[in-house]
Amino acid sequence: QLRSSQRSQESSQIAKKKKKKKNAYTHKMSAFPGVRSHTENGGPASSPRPQGKVTPASLHDTAKPSSSASNSKKGKGKVDKATYEMMGGGVGAAQVSKWGVADMVMLPQVTEEALLDNLDKRLRNRDIYSYIGPVLISTNPYTPIDIYGKAVIQRYQGRYPYENPPHVYAVAESAYRSMLFEREDQSIIISGESGSGKTENSKKIMEYISAVCRSGVERVDYVKNIFLGSNPLLEAFGNAKTVRNDNSSRFGKYMVMQFNRRGEPIGGHVEQYLLEKSRIIHQLPGERNFHIFYQLLAGASKQDISDYKLMPPESFRYLKDSEFEIAGWDDAKEASETRKAMDLVQINKADQHAIFSVVAAVLHVGNVEFKADPKGNALLVNPDQVDLIANILQVPSELLKKALTHRTVTTTAQRGSRYEVPLSVASAEFTREALAKGLYGRLFNYLVQHINKSIKMDESGGFIIGVLDIYGFEIFGKNSFEQLCINYVNEKLQQIFIELTLKAEQEEYRKEGIAWEDVDYFNNQQCVLLIEKKPIGIFALLDEETLLGKGTDATFLRKMYQNLRTNVHLEQPEARPGGRGGKSLAGAPPASPSSSSHQTNPTCFVVKHYAGDVQYESEGFIEKNKDTLFRDLMLAMAQSSLEFVQNLFPEVTAESESKKRPPTLATQFRAQVGALMKSLYSCNPHYIRCIKPNSDKRALNFDLELTKHQVRYLGLLENIRVRRAGYAYRQEFDKFLARYKMITKSTWPVWKGEVKDGCREILKYLNIIESEGFQFGKTKVFVRLPEVIYELEEQRMRRLEDIATVIQKEWRAHQARKYLMELREAAMAIYSGNKRRRRQSVNPNFRGDYLRLKSDKFVEQQLARLGESKILFADSTQKINRRMKAQERVFVISEKAVYNLAVGKKRRIKRRIPLTSIIGIRLSTFCDGYLVLKVKNEVDWVGELVRKTEAVTVLRDQMAKIVDEVPPLECDTTLNVTSKKGKVDKNQLRFTENPAVAYNATQRKGGVLNITVGQRDAATDDDFRSVVEFKRMKDQRSGGSKPAAAGTSKGGGGQFAHLRANFEK
Repeated sequence: QLRSSQRSQESSQIAKKKKKKKNAYTHKMSAFPGVRSHTENGGPASSPRPQGKVTPASLHDTAKPSSSASNSKKGKGKVDKATYEMMGGGVGAAQVSKWGVADMVMLPQVTEEALLDNLDKRLRNRDIYSYIGPVLISTNPYTPIDIYGKAVIQRYQGRYPYENPPHVYAVAESAYRSMLFEREDQSIIISGESGSGKTENSKKIMEYISAVCRSGVERVDYVKNIFLGSNPLLEAFGNAKTVRNDNSSRFGKYMVMQFNRRGEPIGGHVEQYLLEKSRIIHQLPGERNFHIFYQLLAGASKQDISDYKLMPPESFRYLKDSEFEIAGWDDAKEASETRKAMDLVQINKADQHAIFSVVAAVLHVGNVEFKADPKGNALLVNPDQVDLIANILQVPSELLKKALTHRTVTTTAQRGSRYEVPLSVASAEFTREALAKGLYGRLFNYLVQHINKSIKMDESGGFIIGVLDIYGFEIFGKNSFEQLCINYVNEKLQQIFIELTLKAEQEEYRKEGIAWEDVDYFNNQQCVLLIEKKPIGIFALLDEETLLGKGTDATFLRKMYQNLRTNVHLEQPEARPGGRGGKSLAGAPPASPSSSSHQTNPTCFVVKHYAGDVQYESEGFIEKNKDTLFRDLMLAMAQSSLEFVQNLFPEVTAESESKKRPPTLATQFRAQVGALMKSLYSCNPHYIRCIKPNSDKRALNFDLELTKHQVRYLGLLENIRVRRAGYAYRQEFDKFLARYKMITKSTWPVWKGEVKDGCREILKYLNIIESEGFQFGKTKVFVRLPEVIYELEEQRMRRLEDIATVIQKEWRAHQARKYLMELREAAMAIYSGNKRRRRQSVNPNFRGDYLRLKSDKFVEQQLARLGESKILFADSTQKINRRMKAQERVFVISEKAVYNLAVGKKRRIKRRIPLTSIIGIRLSTFCDGYLVLKVKNEVDWVGELVRKTEAVTVLRDQMAKIVDEVPPLECDTTLNVTSKKGKVDKNQLRFTENPAVAYNATQRKGGVLNITVGQRDAATDDDFRSVVEFKRMKDQRSGGSKPAAAGTSKGGGGQFAHLRANFEK
């Protein structure tokens, strides 16, 4: 098959030289399955459909033979990698199998083993990106790979996905192009496990979009800078090292860029989801707290150490059990980048100081210790630590101490009496942790809100591209409330993927009446309902127990089992000792390698997610769901003399107290996720499915079992099957016709038949067989191969370029005609009463460049050196020298000067006369072509021009643009000429007329040139009347009235018929 493809490429080289463009194009299209071979007589009706899928290389069979073709002649059969990638990783060639297949829809065998083997091969070859149709599969290499940057961006800009190897830039380009051309909102959904590379891919998308957008506009550059600066800032405060990822996002974000119709960013919005605040208090072994804490310590100056009372990380309780360093990371350098990012998003220095004050205060809060007094109430062990915190945050120290050890309780009895209740040590420690989490959470919200205020959405509208980078599915040794929320949102994203790629596609085929055989897949709808359903779902039951006041983790767990025991996605750990294997994708989700067994634990429950079974520890669910910060602490913070700290608690004042119960964290999160899903459903989605190849972060290492588990729960195999069996493109008839109607003459500019027939006419132009290449549904056309759409797009762009060229041509011609007609009218005014005219010069068609010097490279170069770019007039002339002898020259008028060019072998510029130096224009009163240009402080230019009327008109028109006063036109029978610089006019041109002479005659005598002008071709009064009538007719036409010349017929007779015909043309 490879050699056959190569021979096809070589033969098409010859065919291209012999055939016309259309035949070459239709021959190229014959490579498609279901596309007729373009033979006029006796040829095959259609080409046989090849096994697998046609490679994109077959679309370019008119290209030059690659090195692979020459190698095949020698019997080597080798293909270089670049050629292979352009072929899309074609099928059927053993020689290229070591590189894998770029688009896995083209796999020779659709099996799990073949898919895994392909991912392994590509990873080992550092090809971390692959396709499944339009879905990008990204494998984390855990090592830097040089496949990014400006040069690579230029390769992908304005290109279709098939033109380059798979890449995240191709997805970004596809989303950006679709937004511009389809005028629809776009979203890019990045999903995968923690550590699979989601954050890096989202950064590359923002990098690409910012690079391809037009720069130089103040608002555009401002928005781009805010977006680029927001990434490192949010990473510093929201990312941390985990056992699976050195830069794991511990929050979710949906970044929306808003564009105008020109594709320029004009605004945006960042939505953040569920910051993992519990990480501040505790980290698993081998993990770190948020990056910003280590950056603050590593990059601290002496002033920072003094202001924030900083110490080594092991001195802070919130950091001492974590990993202090990350291999290959420089926290001091990252701290500098974070400060630069703050400058970029326009956070002023005062607020920056306040931000780091809050970060330092959070660390110091962790060092506050308590002990019990004889009554069991909490006492401060180190009150000076609270004084230090109060000093940093500038809050009243005593008020803060009381808020940490007491709680104010308001009763409804006795008109709302208030009591101060001392806290136990456990309650005081809980209050301390709540303060640390509350401060940091509100600080993070401030950063997001500041970014959103800086790039607020433009209310005038536009289009958006949203990039979703949210935490991946998580299964840890101990999973709590945060993991349930994280895995819930991943279930929702999987649901979107299923509904928009697998379920929706198959349902659409059935709805449109397209023949289809269903492909089975795992539907996670029941698992989603288990978590979010009202009034009986995990979140709903948790909220119920939280709001009761007396609810506990145990009562929540018991109530959950009572109400949800029939749901197959919920299990008690006791029910499955020793673990069990996962079911098939058509039933329940597969078991995760991380959750092969569950220990008996009365405080745990198991949810069978699409990505595997996860055992959750219910202890702490109620308190985490409350997410409350006691009012005493909020009042203390509101008393800060730092305005920044006060603004972190806008809902609190000392005078008022809201009676409304704040929503639980589960309620807030469910509402956020619901809004996110609504936004995603309203956009045209693009998918990036990220794969984590191993759990040890080893470079280019492929763990078969771990990857197999991800391939299964992501449903990649089912996606391949649907793509191979289905249609790559579908569109409503009217939209399809509106987009591609310019491709064929029969549908352009207006198709007068049924829209369905118009679509068929367009596809017929590509010689595609309806039953194999495309099908018509009830309301849409379905095209099987994406290559057909790529060809349609290319043909459309070519035709749009042709149409644009026609419009430009007609507009320029119109402008030129308008300009020349104005010059002709100006010429009548210039010569009227001053000079007699020849019949040919009364109403000439001005052309300007009669010698086509615009295409003369020598003249172009010579004029370019003098700063000239446009030739207004050029014609041959008989130059009269100072001895009154004629010389062959070229007379040129540019935008800045008049040029006298020598002709023949010694072509060069003989003289340049700036327009600003011309102080007079002299002509005779007879119908001759002589012209004298008076030049300030220099010799005059004298010559005979056949097209003197146009030359003088153009010259005066251009001079009017650059000089204050255009010199008058002087006409006389004797013209004095300055032939020597600085001398008085001595030479003369003397004109006489003789009606008997047919042509002009000259006689030179000393410094006098006698010129006898013949009058045989002189214009008559009738010639001028015809011009006047022509102008009147034109004015009437422009005003909407029909011309009706007296004494002429409506059929166009009369003495100005030739003028009317020319005007109509």
